[in-house]
Amino acid sequence: MLLREAGLDSFLKRQKGQAVGLLIHGSNVTARNAVVDRVKQSFPPETDMRLLDYADVQSDPGSLDDAFRSLSFFGGRELIIVEACEDGFAKFGARLLAATEPGNFILLVAGTLGKASALRTATEEAPLFYGLPVYDPSPAEVMLRVVAKFRESNLSFNDEAAEVFSDLCGADMGLALSEAEKLALYCRGQNTVSRADVLASCSAGGQGDIDAVIDAALCGDFGGVEKAFQELSDADTKALVPVFAVHLARLQDLRAAADQSGSLEGALRMARPPVFFLRKEAIIDQLRIHGLESLLQLHSQLEAATEQSRQLPALADQILERVLFSAAQRSRSLSR
Repeated sequence: MLLREAGLDSFLKRQKGQAVGLLIHGSNVTARNAVVDRVKQSFPPETDMRLLDYADVQSDPGSLDDAFRSLSFFGGRELIIVEACEDGFAKFGARLLAATEPGNFILLVAGTLGKASALRTATEEAPLFYGLPVYDPSPAEVMLRVVAKFRESNLSFNDEAAEVFSDLCGADMGLALSEAEKLALYCRGQNTVSRADVLASCSAGGQGDIDAVIDAALCGDFGGVEKAFQELSDADTKALVPVFAVHLARLQDLRAAADQSGSLEGALRMARPPVFFLRKEAIIDQLRIHGLESLLQLHSQLEAATEQSRQLPALADQILERVLFSAAQRSRSLSR
């Protein structure tokens, strides 16, 4: 059966107990992982969770059937997660997808699946299995989720604070929800989140460190790249790629607007959401260095490095660092 993200909370509260499982698929890794985390958090803390390797399941489909029917040590249902699923699952997992009685809950996670995908079709047509496509959110959709999360803590943004927060997080759902959780703790005991609260909680943390790496790379500062990258935490390093991708997309929009209007300052003034004032000078420098074609090429290089990192996870940090130094080299060459 087909499930929309807007209906996920209702599904988790009312239908999950009778469902065999759920397929979550989409190209945006951060957005997809945020949805996976919502599913995980819907289970009691004592729930057994098992992560199965897709290749192992593919070579021994019976192992998944056994996991589906096994009894949890603590009682209740286990959560069985199979990541990086592919279309082939529709064939060797057909028996599971067609199940009419729930066992342990099966969570399948996949990348991009087109409308003709056999796995997508099989889950959406299954009696008790659900398929949920995750699409790239807009900044407005991200803010709706954040506002709803704040409502649980009796918090709300004032208008200026909302603009600053949106500028910091853009369309990155995972980053926004993480920063919202941190901000809610910072503002405990208050009813309103101010601009000063956002700057104190969000700007001074890992996002600022990530911004420092990105700004150094796009301004041709090799020393800055090396220093800032070494200071990143493991969590910041994992967040760098989606944040960098969002930033490059923003620069592309600003560069296109500036080329069309003939005014860089005008493009910045008209930008929505507004350019965060603490980064305005760095962004101006980046737009003066890089034309639209250069920004598109940098985006393509980042996507290629992301794919390479998935294939060689042990070398992910080295691959990312190489991309940053390559961007710094390009930036320095163009600025001469």
